[in-house]
Amino acid sequence: MNQNKSYDVIIIGAGISGLAAGIKLLNSGKKILVIEKSIELGGKINSKLIDGFRIDNGFQVLLTGYSETSKLLNMNKLDLSYFDTGALIWNGRKFNTISDPTRNISELKGSILSPIGNIEDKLRTLLLKLKLLNKSKEKIFSDKEITTKNYFIQKKYSKKFREIFLEPFFSGILLDAELQTSSRFTEYIFKILSISRIAVPKNGIGSITKQLADQIPKNNIMVNSTVEHILDGEIVLKNGVKIKFDHLICATDSKSMIKLFPKEKKVVKEYTSCTTHYFSSNNKINSLGKHADTKKIILNGSNTGFINNIAILSNIAKEYAPNNKTLLAITEIQSEHNKISILNELQNWFPSDYKNFKYIESIHIKNALPKMKTISNKKIYINKESIIFCGDYLSHPSIEGAVSSGIEAANQLLE
Repeated sequence: MNQNKSYDVIIIGAGISGLAAGIKLLNSGKKILVIEKSIELGGKINSKLIDGFRIDNGFQVLLTGYSETSKLLNMNKLDLSYFDTGALIWNGRKFNTISDPTRNISELKGSILSPIGNIEDKLRTLLLKLKLLNKSKEKIFSDKEITTKNYFIQKKYSKKFREIFLEPFFSGILLDAELQTSSRFTEYIFKILSISRIAVPKNGIGSITKQLADQIPKNNIMVNSTVEHILDGEIVLKNGVKIKFDHLICATDSKSMIKLFPKEKKVVKEYTSCTTHYFSSNNKINSLGKHADTKKIILNGSNTGFINNIAILSNIAKEYAPNNKTLLAITEIQSEHNKISILNELQNWFPSDYKNFKYIESIHIKNALPKMKTISNKKIYINKESIIFCGDYLSHPSIEGAVSSGIEAANQLLE
């Protein structure tokens, strides 16, 4: 690269936050360069094929109610497949369902009769849903905040309902087994779930990254390039190349950011971790009986074991598995057990099937989502040198948090 090359804006990091910022700036006529240290774009939002199975980089979903994400993506071209609302819950002995009759009236009777939660729990959930539908995002993110665990207690949900449904369900979303995440974010997710469908692209979660990256010309992205130093209006790559800029956006995660900007420790976040184990089967999961074709998320409501949730991805989108085979994504939070331990636990869940499960791969994500004990309406951070920092760790821990932070970073430069 020509060392005299100069750009209006350089963006460090080609995760979805950096890509979102780049798209917004390009569409506003800015000359940009996105620099990524790895060979892949999208950060954690990636997929791969293994023997015809679509393996996402950990179990990930897209909520269709994400407003900024929906504006940036062509949702139709993502070719989404949808989960059914509610959940299938393993109580240690059998499976029970919980549904949302406000989304599917045919499930009203089953929801009322479901042993998951008493009538008060169900009424509280309905009333909370109605309340949050009329509560703005700005109000949610400025309201009083406590931990998510205490929030559910404060709402007077029964202990059984919390342990069987609320805690494993929101632990899976937040990747926070202790539910220390801010109640503001939990309210926001609760609201979004009320107006959204939970989906996966038929070609894998990496389709999101591909669609974003396709909106930026290839000559505006550098991969496999590590930023070594940042000087006044100039970055220096590890290979010695120097590139000038007028403005700089740092769109890395906070762990990478602090290596480049050691003085910015106040915005660094700790991260949750998770492990997703992928198994296949040549058959449907017969142990589920009438639920063998379920498109609901399967939760561990037994309060024992390593597994938090299971998704039969091939039931959601047949494209996830070849030749009508079955693909399971089994997630544990803040732990990493081997396939033998997981299979031993699955023996209890699926006694007539587990021997037919074929191990594919385990994906451990050390820095999965930022731990967010406090959240506000702020989405970016600007330091004394006018460098703009964006990412989910500055907004909220989700695809929408990353995208909206990137867009806000771009808007800051366009004002």
